[in-house]
Amino acid sequence: MRLTLNDLIVAIDGDNPSRLLSSWRWLVNETFTPLLATAIGDMFLIDGNGSVHWLDVCCGTLSEVATSVSEFKQ
Repeated sequence: MRLTLNDLIVAIDGDNPSRLLSSWRWLVNETFTPLLATAIGDMFLIDGNGSVHWLDVCCGTLSEVATSVSEFKQ
């Protein structure tokens, strides 16, 4: 079986996607919003400056991975 990107990401739907971060506010402040979630629960977040960060929910760490969404997509 061959995996595709759609097998690895989860759509972020609903009226308030920031609710997904409610348990993580000790690590990420209110300026962070979800960009996409992975099938294992990790999330990629956008901060108030437009940088993209990886929230590793297993380790409880936050790492900047790109300075913009366009850089992240590349």
